[in-house]
Amino acid sequence: MLKNAKWITCGKDENNPLIIKKIFVNEVEKAKIAICGLGFYELFINGERIGNEFYKPVFSDYSDRDFSNYTYPLYDKTSHVVYYNTYDIYEKLKSGDNILAVLLGNGYYRQKKRFAEGDTSFNDKLITAFDIELMDFDGNVKHIYSDGSESFVKSFIMEDNLFFGEVQDFKNFSFPDIKDYEYANYVEVVEKPTENLEEQNCPPDRVIKEILPKVIFDDGKRKVFDVGKNIVGHVTLTSCGENVLIRHAENCNGKILDFNSIGGNEQQYCCEYKNSKKGQKLFPYFSWGGFRYFEVFGKVKDVKVNVVHADIPVIATFNSDNDTLNWLFECYIRTQLNN
Repeated sequence: MLKNAKWITCGKDENNPLIIKKIFVNEVEKAKIAICGLGFYELFINGERIGNEFYKPVFSDYSDRDFSNYTYPLYDKTSHVVYYNTYDIYEKLKSGDNILAVLLGNGYYRQKKRFAEGDTSFNDKLITAFDIELMDFDGNVKHIYSDGSESFVKSFIMEDNLFFGEVQDFKNFSFPDIKDYEYANYVEVVEKPTENLEEQNCPPDRVIKEILPKVIFDDGKRKVFDVGKNIVGHVTLTSCGENVLIRHAENCNGKILDFNSIGGNEQQYCCEYKNSKKGQKLFPYFSWGGFRYFEVFGKVKDVKVNVVHADIPVIATFNSDNDTLNWLFECYIRTQLNN
């Protein structure tokens, strides 16, 4: 799949666009989609998020890059592959008009904010391609491809970066429905990133477990939370209708976060949410952090931490009468999963 789909973009000036395609569907017996979005993507059908994975597709060496300006020179010749995902969407479609929406994030593909290793980006434009396969009750198969007729609107994500976090602003934003389609901007067709397109066959990143953090400081304006151990993932919470800022760190001196181990004050992982509605669930879509402590500015409730990493089983066990060895084993397993 994706062989006949065209790769499309919203241009280099668009951060986190939401690409929209209106599709008409008669009654079908089966429906599936193959999709890729680079750097990362989220797929919605009729406003519903498809899949429970994060940071998809899995990161790879997507295409050629200029290695000449790297801090650590690379002289090897590399091979390239781009992975796509497939989903059964039969239950998500309805007879008649449907809205497919693809939200794009930067990921490693367009990383234009941290240059300690040089310019490691692959492209200055975010791109996507998809192929919907519909089968009717007589066994006839029809495909709906990304073809350049799609439109896009600015999404609620203003900025995302792997090292600095995410900014979301819900002012004047409502999820696109059919009437929005006629008032949007149109995409452009670009070359596909590589000839090597493969379906992702490794475990995706998912929410592995949920942790209730402990409040260790609260002055009415700022709360500091302790997760209990260093994890990778993100904070999720429910809005009380106020603007919210979250900053993360591995260490904490009393009630003050210490950012030295994660890049110092110049590289703080933060998530900011503006103009959210009361009762709205908030979390980052395209960024994650490694942290034990975090502070929250703004009134919120239902604060939780989602541990996110590759969904692989832990099949090793170890136990001894030495507490240090037991601790080392637990830390080793957690470190491998976090990485």
